[in-house]
Amino acid sequence: MATVEDVIKVLEENGVPMSVDQLTNVLQEEESQRISDLLLSNKFIQIIIEIYTYYKSSKYINRSYELYWSKEDLIFYVETILKQERLTKQTGFNASRIQHLLLTNLSKLVGSENLVNTSEQREQTRFRLCKQNDQAEMVWATPTTQDILNLVIETNKYQIYVPSKLSTENDYLVIERFDHELSKTIELFRISTLKLMRNNPDISIRELIFRLNNLAIPTILPKPYSKQTILGILKQNEKHFEIENEKIKILINTDLVAAELLELGTKFDKDVEFDPDTAGLLSFQYNGNEFPLESAKEYIKLRKIIYLAKIAPKEKYSFFKIEIWDLLKESELYKFLMNLYHDDSTVLMWLENNITIKSYFDTKNYIDEIYPLLMSRFAPIFNLEDNPGNLFATTLRDMLESKGNESNE
Repeated sequence: MATVEDVIKVLEENGVPMSVDQLTNVLQEEESQRISDLLLSNKFIQIIIEIYTYYKSSKYINRSYELYWSKEDLIFYVETILKQERLTKQTGFNASRIQHLLLTNLSKLVGSENLVNTSEQREQTRFRLCKQNDQAEMVWATPTTQDILNLVIETNKYQIYVPSKLSTENDYLVIERFDHELSKTIELFRISTLKLMRNNPDISIRELIFRLNNLAIPTILPKPYSKQTILGILKQNEKHFEIENEKIKILINTDLVAAELLELGTKFDKDVEFDPDTAGLLSFQYNGNEFPLESAKEYIKLRKIIYLAKIAPKEKYSFFKIEIWDLLKESELYKFLMNLYHDDSTVLMWLENNITIKSYFDTKNYIDEIYPLLMSRFAPIFNLEDNPGNLFATTLRDMLESKGNESNE
């Protein structure tokens, strides 16, 4: 006798929805009722196709069909459709929009649009989920708004941000979990929360909601930010914040920041820039094969961070971005590379081939506080100032000085 798992396997192998009769034949069951009973489970969905006409404002069903699909197939289908629609922050998908996309594409998938024979006929394709009713019986039911949103969440690829009560269903946002704009939004909320909490460490969740909504945060999320949205974002920074009993606590310390700066960064890009109010640290990590300072080759195998840059906010009301290339030009690393290679293009090539960057952003006061502690911990070879642990400081100063003398001669 067939089982639920057998039905799922057949549907998986077929790839598209099937009727009870088709499943009965494939599974070689004598009675189709046996398959119908197995399908009445939350592991399946029911697709209803109706071919109908209107006469004197009344709807007449000419033909109807029932197909079945696994819930897992539907979830994957949701992901496929959203990917097909090239979901972006401008799309602003909400539950009703997603449902419309699903139903339109389901009609194409099962070919129901081809079943219309005359110009008077219409077709409607919809799906139902299996749920418990008030009598604890499993019945087929039309999906609710929350059911549609749950299907999206279950894809594990998308994140849904729920609007506050002052917003509308049209403000539901469905965003790829690892989308660049989402990552940027999460980071902006993290920084804004830190700025509020550094001056007010005992702030409650309730007050934090008010304070964050009072800020002009350039995010992709609709205002006002609901409690659910804010907590959802902060929980994605769970190593930075602890949320318990309507209270929030900063978990950041020097060890945590050091660990983040040691994580593998991204390839050096001279066009990277930061907002003028940015405060943070950049670790320049060496990940190449030929280090230009022969005497330090063994040293940098143990200490990958060869330069630690501090980003300081520009003067108030400045509109100019902070550029990583400008920051680098102030460093002994740049001076050393220029003395070695003599032109910007060759220096840039070396940086792109050998350097990765990892960043950490916080308030200016906190960055100023931890900068000397991290400098002491990392002892980056190309930080010559305020770096007493740099074993090569004298060697580098002598090299830069001798190169300078040669150029003057």
